[in-house]
Amino acid sequence: MTFSQTKILLSFIQGEEARLWASDRDGWNASVEHVCSWEGIQCEDANDDVTGISLPRSDLSATIPTEIGMLTNLQTINMEHNLIRGTLPSE
Repeated sequence: MTFSQTKILLSFIQGEEARLWASDRDGWNASVEHVCSWEGIQCEDANDDVTGISLPRSDLSATIPTEIGMLTNLQTINMEHNLIRGTLPSE
């Protein structure tokens, strides 16, 4: 199954609290398809692949989705001082 970068990133949004979090952020909804313009998302200029997620101290409460492993060009994640559960997949 192929997931778009949009679907993968939106899989962080779980439950009402997370939906409220997303509503206060630039991007972070399916109507803004170009994820490179979303708050806290960095992309490689050449092909718009997500290379970084930086959302420190943003009051996000989420479980790391297994789909994050499908972001094959992801190099950095900074979500310090949030309530993040789970582990990063090895792939």
